[in-house]
Amino acid sequence: KEWKSAILAGLIIFLFSAAWLYLRRWGMPFSEVYVKLSFSGIAVAGTALIAIAYLIGSLAYFWPQTWESKEHLRKYYGLFGFYLILMHSAWGVLLKVRLTEAPFIFGILGLLIFTIVAVVSLELVAQKMKPSWWLFLQRLGYLALILGTIHFTLLKWKGWMAYNNWPYFMPPLSLLLFIFIAFVLIMRLSAWLLKLTGK
Repeated sequence: KEWKSAILAGLIIFLFSAAWLYLRRWGMPFSEVYVKLSFSGIAVAGTALIAIAYLIGSLAYFWPQTWESKEHLRKYYGLFGFYLILMHSAWGVLLKVRLTEAPFIFGILGLLIFTIVAVVSLELVAQKMKPSWWLFLQRLGYLALILGTIHFTLLKWKGWMAYNNWPYFMPPLSLLLFIFIAFVLIMRLSAWLLKLTGK
């Protein structure tokens, strides 16, 4: 049930992403853009799923009656998101991206941290760890999310600024993802500050 929910959410985000990307390239032959749609769509879906996994935790803090019952989904959304990011990364290697350039260095660092988080999320590994260490490593995922955001921001920010050139007034998909991740991080920071003040 949990895996079905994560896969369905990932599929919906991927289809939305592919449709958004295609609409911004309306008129171009599909044969020329399908690789771009798939490559970027997988990355957006994976990153969004991981962000949602962390957002659920913050939402459960502010509205426990509604969201605490959804917290068991975090593991599955996070893991499926990681698998999509792994697929995106492997595809990038096949496309021969320049891994030594700054954006890709940030992406690789984020992927390495996400790998650690994914491994300790497995039940067999988690049972052998001290709860404090497990929680620390899980929270490293926020750092990985930030590194991943830096990765695509360095690649895409010029397109964000060129709003006069947005096709059909549609902002870049990467900008929408950036705004969503910023919201997720603000929610987490707000929850942390409230815990700190004891409210």
